Amino acid sequence: TLLAARTMLELWLTLLAIGHSASFAHRTLSTSKFRPSDNGVWVGACVLVFCVNCAIAIVRLGMQQMLLVVSCAPWYTYLLGLAMLVLARFADMLVKQHDRKLFERTNRLMYLEFTTKLGMHSPIMPGHRTPRSFLDESQTSFTQRGSCGNPC
Repeated sequence: TLLAARTMLELWLTLLAIGHSASFAHRTLSTSKFRPSDNGVWVGACVLVFCVNCAIAIVRLGMQQMLLVVSCAPWYTYLLGLAMLVLARFADMLVKQHDRKLFERTNRLMYLEFTTKLGMHSPIMPGHRTPRSFLDESQTSFTQRGSCGNPC
């Protein structure tokens, strides 16, 4: 019976690992914004891992014993397994929110550092008005030309 309990636990832990991998398919996006099932390679890998784990369990216990373990397990083992999956999903959501805050903060600091260094080492002379975008530069150069394209 200890071997059967260990086998059942291994199956639930495999499902838990699959649930975690579904949650972290994208680093900071929640699962409401993307569907992990759209990734065919991930789905195939998850099915393969679960099938291999089931095959190992069947080889270890035998087909009859495995069916007996699954059918005679108390109802609270399934409830505990599903609660474990829901709790893991909630913990993943909290970790992703924290990771997103750190990710955005790091990107803001990197941008601030880049623009500061660019301003310190810029070859543009002080007092020169730099265009805000490429479109501003092209409009100023267009207005300085005459209608024939030559400078006025």
